[in-house]
Amino acid sequence: RLSDWDLQAVPALRKFKWHWAYDCDESKLMQIVRGREMLEELELERAEGMGETSPHSGLTDTLLIELGKNCPNLKSLTLKGHLDFSDKGLDALLGGCRQLEKLKLSTATIFHPRLSRIRLSPVCVDAIRARGFRMADLAPYSLKSSDDTRLLVSPAQFFGLTSMSSYTEVSNAEATTQDSAYPYA
Repeated sequence: RLSDWDLQAVPALRKFKWHWAYDCDESKLMQIVRGREMLEELELERAEGMGETSPHSGLTDTLLIELGKNCPNLKSLTLKGHLDFSDKGLDALLGGCRQLEKLKLSTATIFHPRLSRIRLSPVCVDAIRARGFRMADLAPYSLKSSDDTRLLVSPAQFFGLTSMSSYTEVSNAEATTQDSAYPYA
């Protein structure tokens, strides 16, 4: 368990792998990430928020933003579990971790699979692919519709009865097919 370790005693941490991160929460993740300029590899698996103190895994945009701010030498990032990511977090990660070579995100969980989500815009998908990452390594994810219908709002949308933004689910198979056709992947 992470609570049994004193990560402050290892200031030059280069690799951190936690393969049963069931009690992973945001405060524990910040201990791993903050002030870790030397961190090159981070791998968290089965981060499902099943711990005693937190119902959430902590694998949110906040983690990606902190990685971008604190870990400029990060080369490999693998996160598996309850993910809640969007353009905001991935933009910060890609902007701050310029040496990132491997990016693998998986929403596969043992418990509560519907809690995970990765929501991306087409612009973010293009930025990820332009860095040479395969979208199949992030699938399944939700792709925001590229239609900008904000000027054509129905009365139900105006009164907040339906969502104004729509997402399409992209499966692993669809992402693999798209990666094959994309020049950067």
